[in-house]
Amino acid sequence: MAAAAYGSVDNFIYCLQTLTGSYDVFFNIQIPCLNNETCTGFMALSLEDKALILSFGTSKYAYKQLLNDSGESVFNKRRRSPLGFGSGMITGHSIGGAIASIAAAKIASANVIDAKQIKLVTFGQPRVGNKAWAAAMENAV
Repeated sequence: MAAAAYGSVDNFIYCLQTLTGSYDVFFNIQIPCLNNETCTGFMALSLEDKALILSFGTSKYAYKQLLNDSGESVFNKRRRSPLGFGSGMITGHSIGGAIASIAAAKIASANVIDAKQIKLVTFGQPRVGNKAWAAAMENAV
């Protein structure tokens, strides 16, 4: 899923289709980044097990907008959806991994998803926060 964030919406949907079950893509953001690159983020919901999937691939120049836009979308979908979310898979690469880590903390602290039901997987993530942050994340997610 982390690699899918670097592709198109069609690539992300293809990755979802390789998993079992039925998924609905709620949110896709593509932001122009420095050097004519595109930074992306995706959000999907498993219709069968109510699992939220967030995936981020970005550079440091768009992380605030991605985090703010995707976070607001998660909270809005939570309010609108009668299904709610049973669990969460949050992933990202590089700065996208840092965004994923912050998103996981934000989602857990707001009780959008029970913290013990959030799975955070990052690749090549720069360090986020200090020692206290790391300890809190280890206990929460």
